[in-house]
Amino acid sequence: MRILIPALLLPFLCADALAQAPGPQWTLTTTPSNPPLRRECPGTSDNTYMYVFGGTTGNSGGSRVNDLWRFDGATWTQMTANGATGSPAARHQAGVTWDFARSKLVVFGGQDAAGTALADTWEWDPVTNAWTNITPPGSPSARRFTALSYDPATGGLVMFGGLDGSGTHLNDTWMFLGGAAWVQASPTTVPSTRRQHHLVTRPDVGDVLLFGGQEATLTVAQGKWRRDTHSWNGTDWTLIPTTTDPQGVVANDATYDQLRQRVVMPSGNGGTPANQCNGVSEFDTLTNDWVIRPGLGYFSRFFLAYVPAIGKTIKVSGQGNLVPTNTY
Repeated sequence: MRILIPALLLPFLCADALAQAPGPQWTLTTTPSNPPLRRECPGTSDNTYMYVFGGTTGNSGGSRVNDLWRFDGATWTQMTANGATGSPAARHQAGVTWDFARSKLVVFGGQDAAGTALADTWEWDPVTNAWTNITPPGSPSARRFTALSYDPATGGLVMFGGLDGSGTHLNDTWMFLGGAAWVQASPTTVPSTRRQHHLVTRPDVGDVLLFGGQEATLTVAQGKWRRDTHSWNGTDWTLIPTTTDPQGVVANDATYDQLRQRVVMPSGNGGTPANQCNGVSEFDTLTNDWVIRPGLGYFSRFFLAYVPAIGKTIKVSGQGNLVPTNTY
């Protein structure tokens, strides 16, 4: 397993990145057992543990799963088994986040084993270790490759975009309030349509950042890769001008390192060569700009979360050069 720790940076790996100052690097931590290799869902954290839910098994092909795992920095514990009665249907490409106001893990949508886009909302309670289907009337349309995150401004969740069941790219904004109702927001500024993008909460700033993703019907020249960065304040989106673009912007995961006040988004697609990136894109809260740091080589579709109690960013599973189950 690989865990991010403060140290001197490794030699630079991405050809078009900036010169680097001292910063973090990846190290390997051995654990007694790991979740089975999987891909295609985001990771999340409750500030004490990292959680991994569902996905598709293996490095290619594989099957949808719905098990839930928890990591304390040393040991992985399976909380609910694959196929357990009362769990959400097996799925990948879902929205997954932690609701800090209610202390629940929340899952929305994704794609099931039959390839059907889903529109259900589920929560997992760490006290009872039980799942509950809490899908209310008036929920968002079925979708996969959406992004979901805790919203400190409203004390609820915010969700943006994704790919609906007909293959249409979306750019709607939804708020999940009090664990009881989905409400579609009407922001003045509306970011462009996209899928496989990221929403990351910055608790110290009190906002949610939106970045990355792609619109597959467009060419690269037309802006297929979304490299814009927006901030959500609970009611509206604001574009943040940047002088440096993130590199890999899809087929990866992102999290917020509260200690260093930086978004961490490793590897993924949307860079070069062959649209693959080896580095780590970081958005610096102090400068409101992206910097590119060395990475571990190309990998994609992994689970990622910053865990304050551990003080590290954790990466596990995924696809590509780092296919063994590991923690970053």
